[in-house]
Amino acid sequence: MDIEKYWSERFDILTDMISLHDRDFKIVRANKAFLAFFKAHPDILGRYCYDVVHCSKEPHSECPCVQTIDTKKTTTREIFEPALNSYLELTAYPIFSNQGDGKIEGVIHFIRNINERKEFQEDLVLYNEQLQKVIDDRTKDLSELNKQLTLEIQTRKDTEKLILASLKDKEILLKEVHHRVKNNLQIISSLLSLQTDSLNSNNFQNVFRDSLNSIRSMALIHEKLYQSADMSQLDVLDYFQELTAELIQSFRQNLVKPVLTLDISVKQLTIDTMIPCALIVCELVSNSLKYAFPDRNEGEIRISFHQLENGTHLLVISDNGIGLPESFNFKTTRSLGVQLVHDLVARKLKGSIAVDRSHGAEFKITF
Repeated sequence: MDIEKYWSERFDILTDMISLHDRDFKIVRANKAFLAFFKAHPDILGRYCYDVVHCSKEPHSECPCVQTIDTKKTTTREIFEPALNSYLELTAYPIFSNQGDGKIEGVIHFIRNINERKEFQEDLVLYNEQLQKVIDDRTKDLSELNKQLTLEIQTRKDTEKLILASLKDKEILLKEVHHRVKNNLQIISSLLSLQTDSLNSNNFQNVFRDSLNSIRSMALIHEKLYQSADMSQLDVLDYFQELTAELIQSFRQNLVKPVLTLDISVKQLTIDTMIPCALIVCELVSNSLKYAFPDRNEGEIRISFHQLENGTHLLVISDNGIGLPESFNFKTTRSLGVQLVHDLVARKLKGSIAVDRSHGAEFKITF
């Protein structure tokens, strides 16, 4: 096999432009790619590489061959060659002598046309500049938007402070209203109480006492609202415990000592619902205390209040006393208190009331 011919053919197949120079920069050999790119003939052998490549009379200032000969190391440079209007990547590899003395006999010179790479790099730089401009513009827009949002948030905070201050003022005013209503009701209650003591008729005393209890039940509501942190809701169990205690105290002269049982799961009610419920409980518990246990000094009164699964409320007031007469009827009774209960259930609570006489008296109110 002809080794020289083999490597010569491989030398010409390479697409990179390759030339061999002696240490005086004269071209010793060049492959077909080199000759084709520089439009040269094979007779360029013996000419100076800077004359062929750079069309100059001396080595290029960035010539890698010069540095490779000086340093005995491979050198790579990128240059723009005006004569060719091209960007070139030049690489020089040192060729050492066979004597082993470290002397350089020449240089293998690789040249690559990197116009496409440079164009890509320039496009990439341009794209990055455009992208940076978009980013800068967007950052500026976001900065302005952030300033506007910050100003809007501060404005909202200031408005919220004004609203909270206004609400605080209204809350104080509302508490004062409840306090004054409670005081006025207590004044009326005191006047009625004084008037009751001057009455000789038991019937009149009972009527005045019932009115007193109703007034006290409403006064207690305003007192609870005045004391409450949330003036829109009332604690049901706490209210009924205090209301029934006052009712029992007001009928202490009847010598009845009832056992009062409260079974209440409803937590809170608004004042619009609590007032009719309070008046109903006040009236029915008062009736039990007055009439349910005529021959006994003991008895049980039970109040049950729950919210059902369908959302309705069930209020049950019952006792284990003598019960109601067979002739009892809400529509025909002449009792003002019972008529009041029926009216409160129907008109205020939009509910219904049922009576059970089987074990004492039981009133089931659904609304």
